[in-house]
Amino acid sequence: MTGYLNNKTHGESLPVIWLYPKDWKGKVVVWLDDAGKNSLYNADKTLKAEVMELVKAGTAVMGADLFAQGDFLKDKKLSGQNRTVANPREFAGYTYGYNHPLFAQRAHDVMTMAKFLKTAKIGSHPQPSSVGVAGFGSVGPVVLAARALAGDAIDRAVVDTQGFRFGKILDYKDAMFLPGGSKYLDVPGLLALNAPHALWVAGETAESEVASNAYSKGGNMAIFKGEASSKTADAARWLAK
Repeated sequence: MTGYLNNKTHGESLPVIWLYPKDWKGKVVVWLDDAGKNSLYNADKTLKAEVMELVKAGTAVMGADLFAQGDFLKDKKLSGQNRTVANPREFAGYTYGYNHPLFAQRAHDVMTMAKFLKTAKIGSHPQPSSVGVAGFGSVGPVVLAARALAGDAIDRAVVDTQGFRFGKILDYKDAMFLPGGSKYLDVPGLLALNAPHALWVAGETAESEVASNAYSKGGNMAIFKGEASSKTADAARWLAK
């Protein structure tokens, strides 16, 4: 089922797609990556194996175009980068002193979906018993930030950070630029803010000790250490638990 998820409070609309199992077990997983709602499919338009396994297990799967992904790119004013204020002086403060960066807008989109799933009835179905969110590619850190704010509105979260660090960004128009992102312990800080909520993580190293310390006080953080080719399949199995 395709359509739009409308956030009336903020006047926003997200293109979404739903995959319903014949025998729904009450769980929903939001599956996100750089391809937007097309992340559910292979190049030949067949469902990705890991997504199909979730559906076969009775889990409804939701895909979406976050801001400046997919259908949003039909607007020639969008390019997948941070938009800048129309001013001949190239000064980041003119943009970020008054506007949310793309990273924050996309995190807000994830929170919109989580709020909807936790509070609204889906068609004739009751509210889900469990909401999981998976973020791959550049969307991994976005999901991590959204989950840090959403807390238990997201029951299980999967993130592949790919070792990304805000401190390595060199262009203020980069889609991942976030003012203050590197100041407060960077991505490891976001990992720590997810504690004690259930979290599956790929792409991290011993550099994330601050997160390990946060989870040592309680909670569930699974670190993926397998082959890259089995990453998404392992993530799907963890979400299905």
